[in-house]
Amino acid sequence: SISSDGKYVVFLTQSGREVLRPFKRQGKKKEEWPSDTLVIYSVEDGENIKIPDVDKFDLPGNWGSWLFYQLKPKAITADSFSLADKEGKKHGYRLVIRELNSGEEDTLFFVKKHLLSEESPFMAYYGIGGPDSTFTKGVAAIDMQKGSESPLDSGFIELHQWAWHDSLPMLCWISREDSLEKVDRAMRLFYSNDLEESKLVVDSTWSGLPNDWAVSPHEKPSFSEDGQSLYFGTAPVPQQRDTNILDEEWPVVEVWHSEDQVLYTQQANRVDREKKRSYLARAFLNENIVVQLGREDLPRIMPANEGNSRYALGIDDREYQKYVTWEAHDYNDLYLVDTKTGDTFV
Repeated sequence: SISSDGKYVVFLTQSGREVLRPFKRQGKKKEEWPSDTLVIYSVEDGENIKIPDVDKFDLPGNWGSWLFYQLKPKAITADSFSLADKEGKKHGYRLVIRELNSGEEDTLFFVKKHLLSEESPFMAYYGIGGPDSTFTKGVAAIDMQKGSESPLDSGFIELHQWAWHDSLPMLCWISREDSLEKVDRAMRLFYSNDLEESKLVVDSTWSGLPNDWAVSPHEKPSFSEDGQSLYFGTAPVPQQRDTNILDEEWPVVEVWHSEDQVLYTQQANRVDREKKRSYLARAFLNENIVVQLGREDLPRIMPANEGNSRYALGIDDREYQKYVTWEAHDYNDLYLVDTKTGDTFV
């Protein structure tokens, strides 16, 4: 990757085939193989800086000369000798933030995920707290220009989806409450428009959702271009399996019919996708209004004008799915959808 200012080329190198061959022959796990090395090449002077034991790296798309790289678990460095042994999938990893021009670095410990804004100098990261309470738990945001960090949400146990606005200091995320069991209706949608505090958009108590529906953890939320709205997915809450029934007592049955709209082979291929299907909703942030747009009889909604428009296009192909079998292309019924009210018009 090339830095946004064009001054640096950053890439990973790995050990050659002869070095890796003994590890493969012995059946060693990839975690035990020799680590990759991060190389930072300066275009101006041709200098190479090499950093060992790096798993992955990230460069901002359109701002600043920053580099973010994740160290391999248990890599020994001067600032983390006593913590390295506790790293891994459970607690997270070290994320190093490097200013490319000065070479100065700072390290965040026990980071599970991080996310960079596309156009503005902001980054967010998520952790579950590390091995003790001294480490960040939840979502935090950093303003890279100011060097300021703000904790935004610590009252949850899992982060499912998150997204930045392309250019504004706005972050949204879907998380599951720390105090609830692992059920889909526990999902909550938050956003921050100042990177200082979080605001709840919707949770399982919102009365505007259809009965037994909840925020979907499978749909990535997104802001409208003007920052006034937030689009996200909802879905029916899956039925919970009766834990009193043993595995061998649970029936395994597949039912299909020659008159089905979709061929059985297509149905089987789409099982996982259908389980994760979600239906679009729109939150008007300044008005504290949430409107359900998509539904089972109008599954696809396409917002207009980068999400700013009051109206959207509704698409329904259910009546014509069988035609694909012999015509090999789609037909659709189209609707105009009023995103303020949820009303549809042919």
